[in-house]
Amino acid sequence: CFSDITDFIAAHGPGTYTVGNGAFSTGFGGDFGKYGAWCIVVVYANPDEPFNSVRVIDGFQEVYNGGTGTIYSITLTGLNTPSDTLLPAEAKLGTAVWEGDARFNGDFFRVNNIPLGNAVNPVNNIWNGTVTINGAHVTTKNPSYTDQMSIDIDEFYIGSGYGIPVDANSIQLRFGTTQDQYFSG
Repeated sequence: CFSDITDFIAAHGPGTYTVGNGAFSTGFGGDFGKYGAWCIVVVYANPDEPFNSVRVIDGFQEVYNGGTGTIYSITLTGLNTPSDTLLPAEAKLGTAVWEGDARFNGDFFRVNNIPLGNAVNPVNNIWNGTVTINGAHVTTKNPSYTDQMSIDIDEFYIGSGYGIPVDANSIQLRFGTTQDQYFSG
């Protein structure tokens, strides 16, 4: 489920937002369990940062192994990268993935078919239940768990090393697994 809540936030202002009365299943869910979660993606203008192209993918896709490798691809189009070579932090990619488990290896993510990962989000288990910015745990959240118990929210700097040429207008993203199940959000 996806909803644009811009008008709601504008009407109610800054604060803490919660959700309740979700229609979630209860009980034993087999190997993967049952759970429910939500997040808010905030896109805003910051005059101190030179970024000028934002895309929000509101797709929800199950990426599930079930005994064979699985890949789900998305092509982001309409980008307007600069005519100069990008610095690492000049292209940022934020992700929200449900059911990221630290205990299962095999989850991977590729940008232009180049594996993405860092010290906290390894290439062979990128969706590991963390909240990070470029490989550092975010500690300003409440509660501040290291293991987020089946949600993984990360921001990666992809301005260099991920095959994004000057004047690019698209990039390809690939979610995959060789063992686990997760849902790209």
